[in-house]
Amino acid sequence: LQDQVKELQSQLAEEKAQLHYQVKQLEAKLGTAESKKADARRRAEEAKKLQSQVAEQKAQLHYQVKQLEAKLRTAESEKADAWRQAEEAKKGQADAQRQAEEAK
Repeated sequence: LQDQVKELQSQLAEEKAQLHYQVKQLEAKLGTAESKKADARRRAEEAKKLQSQVAEQKAQLHYQVKQLEAKLRTAESEKADAWRQAEEAKKGQADAQRQAEEAK
């Protein structure tokens, strides 16, 4: 009977050691999974921040483009006005020369 008890105790100790080893393996896997989950969460947060920055930069660039387009329209309008004034000045000069010729 004592031999059977010792045998059962030995088997129990072996099974306990195996279970302990399995628990340690599962704890390591859990730690790895939690670490991966934390990394994924961190990457997702970084991606959100980057998306927000990109959206902000895009909005700023859109605003700058609109400003530049407005400046371009103003410059084109001023250029057209300057050409008109130059043409009018040429006509005025030609008229003045013609009148001067006629006055002679």
